[in-house]
Amino acid sequence: MAVAFLVCSADSFSAPVVQKCHAVSSAVSDQWCDSNCNHDPPNCPPALCECIGPVPGPSPSPSPLPPPPPVVGAYHDMSKASGLRGLQALAANAPTLPITRLFLAFVSPTLVYVTGSKTLAGAGMGIATAAMDAGFSVLAKAIAKLEAGGVEVFLSMGGWNYNCFPALYMGNSVAGYGTHTPNYWKVERFGGPSNCTADNQYCFVCEPRSEQTSLDLSFSVYPEPAKAPTWQAATAYVEKWAADSPAPVWHPEVLPGNEYTDNTSGLSSVVPGSGKFDELGRDPYRDFVSLARELNCSGIDIDYEEFWHADTFKTVAKGGAVGTGPWELHQTSYKLAAILKDLSDSIDEIAPKMKLSTAAAAVGAWSGKWWGGNLKGVLLEVHARFPSLLTKPIAANGINVMSCAPPQAT
Repeated sequence: MAVAFLVCSADSFSAPVVQKCHAVSSAVSDQWCDSNCNHDPPNCPPALCECIGPVPGPSPSPSPLPPPPPVVGAYHDMSKASGLRGLQALAANAPTLPITRLFLAFVSPTLVYVTGSKTLAGAGMGIATAAMDAGFSVLAKAIAKLEAGGVEVFLSMGGWNYNCFPALYMGNSVAGYGTHTPNYWKVERFGGPSNCTADNQYCFVCEPRSEQTSLDLSFSVYPEPAKAPTWQAATAYVEKWAADSPAPVWHPEVLPGNEYTDNTSGLSSVVPGSGKFDELGRDPYRDFVSLARELNCSGIDIDYEEFWHADTFKTVAKGGAVGTGPWELHQTSYKLAAILKDLSDSIDEIAPKMKLSTAAAAVGAWSGKWWGGNLKGVLLEVHARFPSLLTKPIAANGINVMSCAPPQAT
């Protein structure tokens, strides 16, 4: 299932203002509405902008492109003990599978992959194998069978654990809005936030104790690889096309493996994930594209769920208050936009035919007030400020709304 948006990019185009427009949502500015509503053709969502004066008529419509084929997709967890065997079974039955796209889950956002190395050792997929190449050759063979059987294979980055910063998710999300948040019971069992430490994985807010996760190995964040020229170009693009206020603020200091002190909660903790990419001066997003290309995948998928980031770096919305909200998640939309730009540029250079998809955040197209604790509206804001960054996902029928299978009877 996919969600489509009207895409219109105003890059390098300046149209005369024939109507006066202003923002009715804090997701965009008056300047953005003036520019985009007077664009030809106009990109003037009523949920974001309101105009006074004549509305510019659309240009003659070009011949419509054929709609992309429908997609029925599923995620396959490669980290399970049966992950590799399960994939081989799927590959053996590829022509009869009731899906058209399979997402292999999950690659770590801090992966390191050197072109030509043919190993998954730095990918963070957690595949149960003793093979010297960490499962690369077996994975590649299964992917080839699936593709030949009519199933597109996408390599997926993220997943909940690889988006979760336990200390900050506890301090600023779960316990950041008083005692009545849906997950506050997790920290209440330990006597409250002050008793949440590294020893109890900051009160097990990311995963329960029963999952036997490790702070060092099981969790991660999406990094900002400041040393990489490709990331620098992506952030420069976001800074150029961001609306007039507020300006993007980057946080490369939230570096996996390093100690970080949060100004909001006062918590100090080691950032989860591997910092190897930083030691080597590499860009994990570019390496992600290289790995998918060498596995001969049809595409890549980004599953972005950094609730902790939105709650940590939120700003007060117009008419709101610091302690009570509503707030804005501008900085998180900027970060997601930079990641999408980095991936898109890497695809253009490394694998031009590769597709790009994204798992849509729950209510990601929300245009109402944001009260924290989720990523409502983040995709709408990315589209509003940087519409060209969703061109590839839309073309791939790849803005995916996920659903969970019902539990199996035992």
